[in-house]
Amino acid sequence: MILHPLRPLRRLLGDAQRFWVLVVVTGLASGLSAVLLVSFLRWVQRLAWSEGTDTFLASVEQTSAAHRVGVTVLAGGLVSALVLLVRQPLRGHGTAGIIESIWVRSGRMQLPRTLFRGVVSIVAVGLGAPLGREGALLQSGAATASALGTQLRLPPDRVRLLVACGASAGIAAAYNVPIGGALFGLEVLLGGLALELFGPIVLSCVVATLVSRILIADHPSYLIPQYHLLNPREMLLAIFFGPVLGVASALYVRTVNAFAVALEGAPPVRAALLPVVSMGAVGGRPSGFPNCWATDTTR
Repeated sequence: MILHPLRPLRRLLGDAQRFWVLVVVTGLASGLSAVLLVSFLRWVQRLAWSEGTDTFLASVEQTSAAHRVGVTVLAGGLVSALVLLVRQPLRGHGTAGIIESIWVRSGRMQLPRTLFRGVVSIVAVGLGAPLGREGALLQSGAATASALGTQLRLPPDRVRLLVACGASAGIAAAYNVPIGGALFGLEVLLGGLALELFGPIVLSCVVATLVSRILIADHPSYLIPQYHLLNPREMLLAIFFGPVLGVASALYVRTVNAFAVALEGAPPVRAALLPVVSMGAVGGRPSGFPNCWATDTTR
């Protein structure tokens, strides 16, 4: 196995000590995988789109309509070809899959398949798929943590927590948000804010963010303009829009899931053509329509 060098830790350290060592190793691995995947993403973007622009969106908008359609159709064709090659679907909900792994499969994930899906996802995003880069990063972190915990025979509860640490560290490294990544792991993946969960996740997120800041860049992913709440009516608007946007989000998720379920029963040939058709529609959108490109992948 690829994790032979860490096996002496079984004899040298107890369960608790091994776990904390693996928390740090998971943060390092998540940070390094984030650096590699983001660097690969930027290389794909430079190869596929125009040079001399500051953002991915600007580079896409400067290309011709034929170029956009050609590149996005290429992305869809690549995904279809890989699905036919490996004879397994590459689709799936990243966060939901990690939650299922934590609570149903005792933290077990397939490292080679997850890394392969991550690389395919990064290529598709670089070629124009309207997705975010965080999916590949959090999945690679979670799968690496699962492999580490399984190889060193940690108890199932420790493996579950380590997988949450890896996924959270991937989010933290993707967007330079150590505290945000930790809260994501605690609230979304583990569903609790217990003190014994907080320490390992924060440590792994801080280590992963430190690696990404050193090797990628140390700047905020999103610049939030300064604002002030000067009128009580603004608070009332926030209270009103909260439930409205929550309902809209639920409807959006249900709609996407309904389409996914409907398309799962498609014949193999039609299913293989769906990525090509959908990506062609993304690239061929008329000018003036809202942008659907992944705007968080800066050059």
